[in-house]
Amino acid sequence: MTEYDGITFSATRSSTTGLLWITASGTNPTSGWEQELTQISDTEFEFTRTEPDGTVLQVLTPFFINVVAIYTGQSILDIKISGKTVHIDVLDPTIQDDMYINGFLSASNLYTASPSSVFGIKEGDLRRLSSNNCFQTKLGSVSIPFGCATWQRPTRAKKYTFYVRICAPSEEEARRAVEQCLKEGAIAAALAAVLIPGGWSVAWGTFKVAFTSCISNKLDDFSIALWYEDRCY
Repeated sequence: MTEYDGITFSATRSSTTGLLWITASGTNPTSGWEQELTQISDTEFEFTRTEPDGTVLQVLTPFFINVVAIYTGQSILDIKISGKTVHIDVLDPTIQDDMYINGFLSASNLYTASPSSVFGIKEGDLRRLSSNNCFQTKLGSVSIPFGCATWQRPTRAKKYTFYVRICAPSEEEARRAVEQCLKEGAIAAALAAVLIPGGWSVAWGTFKVAFTSCISNKLDDFSIALWYEDRCY
């Protein structure tokens, strides 16, 4: 693994699938940031991070993104970031690495069929959450390797982005409640688990229950929506 500017990069090859697993992880200073890891050539990748353009929460937000590429014998990869080039070694897999990568590949059909979904609230209820006293923010996103894999594009991934929208007597009350709850240890840990491939589908339910309970302790009158959107890339 190689660290640059607070971001940890790693690259591991699979001994059985002929694939490379490249990851980038770190922590953003607020909510709402976007990260992308894009392949330029067999040995070159680019990491970009885009600042949020709206209201954000002043809470540290972890991120973990990845890209899967075809392994062609590369031993060193170049990651372009902020005008610099970071060199990372391609590591040989441990038994655990192979199980992890192969597990995602074999389970890809579980993710491919998943539509954009709203958890715990119907679409009509979302439309009713249209008061001016609402606060909405992006909680973060996670990329699932092979989530949209096809025979023609076996390394295609799926990205899930998670959102919360709360309506309360005032937008400021809603924003403050969200920010306070996301700083609580158990909730922050649950959200961190949501933003890791392989853990989000279970951790999302845990996060929803804990987060909603926290909000109910801080607001007497509120409506809440927690949902995710997904896209293939």
